[in-house]
Amino acid sequence: MRNLMRSVALVVVFGIYGMNAGAVDLDAPVSKTPTVRSELKRGNDAEFECLLHHVPTRIDWRSYVTCIDEAIHNATQERRLSDPFLAGMYFAIVSHLDIHGPGSPAGNDPRFDQHLSLYRAELRKLLRELHLAPLQVCQALEYIKCDHSVEAATHP
Repeated sequence: MRNLMRSVALVVVFGIYGMNAGAVDLDAPVSKTPTVRSELKRGNDAEFECLLHHVPTRIDWRSYVTCIDEAIHNATQERRLSDPFLAGMYFAIVSHLDIHGPGSPAGNDPRFDQHLSLYRAELRKLLRELHLAPLQVCQALEYIKCDHSVEAATHP
């Protein structure tokens, strides 16, 4: 009786899996279309990873910039680089790094300020091309406060 129950259970289980196996077309294309919002968030997340592991300080901000460059390089290699991805990344960079004060790299090293200016210029260009306002990006990224981020993005 026990063997009969086991046999019936196996037939039922394999029968169910057998029915489902034929229902999937293995040659069907996989489509997972990213949205502007999802790409903005992906760029923001990439910058945040760099920020977590390479906190830019007045003394060492180069490892952070290197991490940003690597994130862009990796996205290019994976064929996942997009303008919204870069806009999200640059928006996060400008929002996080345009903070002046003790220990902040901004205003203490002309080369750092040059990088920040380049990131800001690229952000402005991308926002113009994507027809996005800084406030839209800030809201898409779900920042709690957008005042500083929008000001940093539009600062000359």
